[in-house]
Formats: sequence, structure tokens, C-alpha cells
Amino acid sequence: MSQDGTPRSTGMAEPSGGPSAGPGLVEVGSPSQPPGSQDIPVRQSPTEGQGGRPSRPIVTWVLMAINVILWLAMLPLGGSSDPDVLIRFGIKVNSLILQGQYWRFVTPIFLHIGILHLAFNTYALYVFGPQIEHFFGSARFLAIYLLSGISGVLLSFALSPRAAAGASGAIFGLIGTEVVFFYHYRNVFGRRGRQQLYNLLIVVGYNIVFTFSVPNIDVWGHVGGLLAGSLLGWGVMPRYAVAMSQGGPIVVDQSRPAKWGPVALGALFLLVLGAGLAVVWQARGG
Repeated sequence: MSQDGTPRSTGMAEPSGGPSAGPGLVEVGSPSQPPGSQDIPVRQSPTEGQGGRPSRPIVTWVLMAINVILWLAMLPLGGSSDPDVLIRFGIKVNSLILQGQYWRFVTPIFLHIGILHLAFNTYALYVFGPQIEHFFGSARFLAIYLLSGISGVLLSFALSPRAAAGASGAIFGLIGTEVVFFYHYRNVFGRRGRQQLYNLLIVVGYNIVFTFSVPNIDVWGHVGGLLAGSLLGWGVMPRYAVAMSQGGPIVVDQSRPAKWGPVALGALFLLVLGAGLAVVWQARGG
């Protein structure tokens, strides 16, 4: 029974220590559009709560809670290290997916094998989740997390015969998203943003080495999540600009669901298509 690893943080700032989004852009650099631009809609950024305060990472907390609740639910049945229990709860098992249990492309994202596996992934989600949810908003964050996780399971199904579970594919997707975010805004965030980008690249490099050097890690799950998160992050990137309000210039996110929604739906369509092709390929002997 294989289990995936979890991204290790190397010099990565905690959520409270990273560069700020929204109005913080004014402090570290100038966005590309001038404050006097009249075609910029003045509205609250989706990453802000009431009064301009950063919104709470509710979706991150919910995802962490789901992981813990499911792990606890397995305890009275034999525990999360029992293969039969894990299979009942929905880990990735290629033969069962080929029998029509297609929900196993999704359920492994929320299941963990042993307490250390749960602890590492929960901590990684705690580190990376709030930043992405703050920068991208809850809806885009959830889409990135789920689609990255499913991508990891799908690539693992296509290229690895071993059973697997864990949120690491989704978390690698968050890391990929954060890398492209800080790359896109590397000049806006200034020196601090470039340092954050450098730290993230170290995290990615370290975890790639870790993934390929430690046994019993779902390598393709990690790779699939990282690639998907990087592409999704670029596709649904917040588009910050400066606008004028009664209280002076403010930073707004110009991207609306009508702009980034089709990207997420297109990614979902490609995943469904890819899953179908992978099932046919595996059914024919892979």
C-alpha cells in the first residue's frame, strides 16, 4: 500500500509572514494601471472581508477539518493503516476504478494513511492554503485545490499500479499556483516578492528531490498536482489594478467569475476527458 509524501517547507514564510494582497500591493510596488483610470470598476476585492480586512481562510479550515474527520472515522473500523478500511473509504485502487468506481478519482484527496501522513499534509495545507485563498478568493482556491488533487490521482491512475491516497497532489497544486502568482507579480511586490518566489522555488526543488528519492511515495500524484496547479494558477490569476474611490486610490481585482469560471470549467472538462481515456487505456492493458 503506497502513500504520498507531503511538501516540506524550506525557508517558506508562514501565512502571516508572506507579502500581502489587495491594498498591500500599493506598499510594495505600483500596479500597471494608473490610479486615475476611469474604466476600472471600483469594488471590494474578493480576498477582503468587511472593512477591507483580509477575509478568513474558511475553505482552508473546512478542508483541514474534512481530512481530520475522515481519519478519525476510520479509527473504530480498524484505523487508517488497515488496507481494507482504506479501500472502503475510497483510496485509489486501479482495479476498482476500472470496475466503475470513478469516485475514487476524488476521494483519495481527503484520505491519509497513518497519523504522520495526516499531520504532514494538514500542516502543509495550513501553511500554503491561507495565502492562496487570500490572494485568489475562496471559490478559485477551492477549484485549484480540487482540480489539482484530481489531476494528481488521474496521472497516478494512468502511470502507477499501486494504491494511493493523500492530499499531497492538491497541496503541490497550491505550491505551483503560488509560484506562478509571485512570478506574475514579481515586479509589483518588489524585493520581498522576489524573495518569496525564490523561497518557493527552493520548496519545489526540495520536494521534487524528496519525491523521487523516498520509496512508497506516489510520484505521479505529486507531479500531476504540481503541473495542474501551475497551469490553473496562471489561468485564473487575479488581475489587480488601482482604482479611485471616495476614500482615495484602492487596489481591486478586475477578474470576475465570468472570466476565470470558463477556465476552471474547461479544466474540469479536460480532466473528465482524460479520465475516460485513461480508463480505456488501462482496460486495454495500459
